[in-house]
Amino acid sequence: MFSIKKISLILLYLSSFSAFAMEKTFNKIEFLGNNRTEESVLNLIVEINSGDKFQTEKLEKAVQQLKNTHLFSKVEVSITGDKDDSNKIDVKFNLEEKWAIIPVPIAYSAGGVSRYGVALMDYNFLGRFYQLTNYFYLQNSKPNFGSTFVNNFTFNLPLISVLSFNYVDNKNTIYNKNKEVGYYSVNLIQLEGDMIWKFNDYINLGAGLKYENAGNVNNELSNDEKIKNTQNGIEKPKSFDNLAFVGKGGLGKIDHDSYLAQGAQLSSTVTSTAGMYQGNDNEDYTKFENTFLAYYKMKLYNHTNFALRIQHGQSNSKNLIRKMYLGADQIRGFQSMQYSGNEAIYSNVEVRQTVYEGNYVSLQVVPFFDVGYIGSDFGNAINNQSLMSYGVGLRLPLMQLAGLIVRMDYGFAVTPENQSGFSFGLSQFF
Repeated sequence: MFSIKKISLILLYLSSFSAFAMEKTFNKIEFLGNNRTEESVLNLIVEINSGDKFQTEKLEKAVQQLKNTHLFSKVEVSITGDKDDSNKIDVKFNLEEKWAIIPVPIAYSAGGVSRYGVALMDYNFLGRFYQLTNYFYLQNSKPNFGSTFVNNFTFNLPLISVLSFNYVDNKNTIYNKNKEVGYYSVNLIQLEGDMIWKFNDYINLGAGLKYENAGNVNNELSNDEKIKNTQNGIEKPKSFDNLAFVGKGGLGKIDHDSYLAQGAQLSSTVTSTAGMYQGNDNEDYTKFENTFLAYYKMKLYNHTNFALRIQHGQSNSKNLIRKMYLGADQIRGFQSMQYSGNEAIYSNVEVRQTVYEGNYVSLQVVPFFDVGYIGSDFGNAINNQSLMSYGVGLRLPLMQLAGLIVRMDYGFAVTPENQSGFSFGLSQFF
């Protein structure tokens, strides 16, 4: 097969013999090895049409866009000149498909919280590159379920539409500022719909609506747990039933090549009731979430990824259900939801070093470092808490299954106190 570099050399050679080399155009676009995805959708993904001016940059981008779908284990491209017109270039994408419909076991354990269940994930629903995920799991023996649908080309436009439903039945262990234990339980229903416009590969902007209903608060607590809450000053969260506006934005791009990634992206979300519930039993609130992700494929070490996440969140809510929490889900080695506040920032750094790569499974050794800061007022350091941990983990990317990676981490917390914990999941930590 021709590589992109070989294609460039061929074009350079042809340009020395043809005064019309700059007028070469794409002709036929074929996708070989594709059995599950509509060709009209693949054409939207590669962004190449018959009659477009031929550019090697477009081919490079098209190959990467196909890899970013996670639908193919191999993507190669070859070109030939049309037999009747040498200025017309035929393109063939040679593809090997992954399994796109995957029953995925949900297995997560960290910091005193365990989740076990199953999700049915279809990365190519109806052959239209829709993503459909349905899940059911038990979190500490409580049932949770939901569904998410994503249309990446709504109306055949660069418009992403997302619909999601979640039912949460949780009983959580939390801690006050004196590290005294408390509890709350809640049944939470969430419905959200968003529309996101992709201006180009690097900028997107969207909006949506989110409905939330929280009920049966603390109904699952025992009398001893309620007494413990009273002794330690843990207030009962209020139930709520409200509608909020959602704004979303993204800047940057991350490219994927199997289990490796390259690039950087900043994503921001604001959720606000926008004053609709003043004087109502429901609480008005505004929440900001910002996530920066960066990945770098280290050239000195084969198939090794440097990975960085920086996450910031802020909520003006006084309700325990809507506060910010830092624990095992964010910083490994701690208990789940061990620290709370109205503002939090944390970062995770990993070096994902591949020590074995096979056709069906690979192995990565991953040293990591996590750090965080949380409080109710970042300007008053006395009431805030710093967290830090380090550790090592293993990753087992399953090469023929889209997006499935077995993760095992062990973290050692060093600030504010020494403790440790095991973390397990079926995807990368971030």
